[in-house]
Amino acid sequence: MEDNRLIQKLKKGDSEAFGVLFDRYYDRVYRYCYRRMTDRELAQDMTQEVFLRVLKSIGSYRHYGKFENYLYVIAKNLIRDSYGKREILPIDDVECAVEETGFARIEQYMLFNGALEKLPEREREILLLRYDAELKIKDIARIMEMNLSTTKYHLKKGLQMMKELITEDDYT
Repeated sequence: MEDNRLIQKLKKGDSEAFGVLFDRYYDRVYRYCYRRMTDRELAQDMTQEVFLRVLKSIGSYRHYGKFENYLYVIAKNLIRDSYGKREILPIDDVECAVEETGFARIEQYMLFNGALEKLPEREREILLLRYDAELKIKDIARIMEMNLSTTKYHLKKGLQMMKELITEDDYT
């Protein structure tokens, strides 16, 4: 069932509609929050808060774009306002990752995350939304409250900075 129909049902008090939306988007919102937070429990709390905010404000929700974008906007604002700037993705699951990907992949992963942490917040946010959340640039522009060309500029700038940081780390 489409999000818009589920939202209409939720506005009428249908708790099953909320359950479907929750199940559909929880993992994506959690992954986004986790990449922005330093702690799994904080990311879980943040994700829960996103969905609580949806429940509280669903009566005034107007469907202008993708519902998923609305969730990311709430998450972005909660992280910024309630928790301030935090480091992204601590490397605390190395044993699990080694089993899944092997040592060379872990080395790349650590190099990538180290470079990502060094980026300015705006570029890091755009890269996470584009490549981790796999959103389209126009959706990222809406979430970031920027025009399309500015979003493209910061995406390109972030990618260039990542390339430079990773290249520096390779040779140091």
